[in-house]
Amino acid sequence: MQTNEFLNAMILTELEDAVGVENCSIKPIDKVTHSVDYYWLSRMWADRGRRMPEADFVVAPKDAQETSKVLKIANYYKIPVTTWGGGGGTQGGAIPVCGGIILDTKRMNRIYEVNTEGMYIECGTGAIYKHIEWAANEVGKATMHYPSSLTCSTVGGFLAHRGIGVVSTKYGKIDDMVLQMEVVLPNGDIIYTSPAPKHAAGPDLNQIFIGSEGTLGVITKAQIRIYDQPEERRFRGFLFQDMTGAFKASRELLQKFKPSVMRLYDPAETASLIKKIVGVEREGAFMNVAYEGVKEMVDVEEKILLDTFKKYGAEDLGSEYGEKWWEEKITFFYPGHMMDIPQMFGTMDTIAPYGKIEEIY
Repeated sequence: MQTNEFLNAMILTELEDAVGVENCSIKPIDKVTHSVDYYWLSRMWADRGRRMPEADFVVAPKDAQETSKVLKIANYYKIPVTTWGGGGGTQGGAIPVCGGIILDTKRMNRIYEVNTEGMYIECGTGAIYKHIEWAANEVGKATMHYPSSLTCSTVGGFLAHRGIGVVSTKYGKIDDMVLQMEVVLPNGDIIYTSPAPKHAAGPDLNQIFIGSEGTLGVITKAQIRIYDQPEERRFRGFLFQDMTGAFKASRELLQKFKPSVMRLYDPAETASLIKKIVGVEREGAFMNVAYEGVKEMVDVEEKILLDTFKKYGAEDLGSEYGEKWWEEKITFFYPGHMMDIPQMFGTMDTIAPYGKIEEIY
């Protein structure tokens, strides 16, 4: 951002008036901290002693009203704004490549309501997702959203990036779990999306802002679905001879019922990651399947699962490996298990029709 010392001081004063002096920083350490997320490039540069692009101001509003004030200031001075949650993104979306303002959402971490009749939690989008999971657990419920960065990323981060968790096959992605959102538009206006998702009265505004990665507005509050804890959750590990059989078995199973977990690892991952964390020391493609709900339904689903996978030559490894996988489902992604500095890598999720999956693989 091209400014002079006087203009910088004036903007800083206005931002401090908006959010409080203690919640607005121009300290070099705060700028550096907010220039490196979990994107491989930013981490590589930090490891090599180089500096990524940095913001001019780091600002932490506590709610939609303060966020509105910040965006009105930014809009007036034509200053770029980059929203920052937990810094766990893997694509560099939180890096302030154009300078300007970093809007850190973590003060917006209040849990406003846990509603067991409407089956939702209303919370600020700066809340770490694990915290709202704990709030649901306290009343015997669950969010059923368990991504790898569950313990370190915010509700808003998952909404902005259209996040997905390990039980999404049954419960859906984050866009299936949000009911209503409070959003601050770039001009500072505060809007609320419809409290009835998937309605027929005009466009679904939730789906405009979810996945927009902060480009269309700042999501400041959300109502997130909660679910009853399943009466029973079972795990089953399988070993396929190759990926072709695993793809075909998965496709057929999903036409019959939706398990909560379907995680497939190719032979290379099975020989390394799965061997290291789960303990499977066999050649082939490992798959973990979880199925859950009312016990009588789970019994039926288990029979369908075993009959279907048997047709494709899958070896049933029983529940032990599957339970181990569940216990370590987040461990896979943390240093000491995945590659880490000085090795560099990136991850990206994709999606494809059944007929293209193996070709893309």
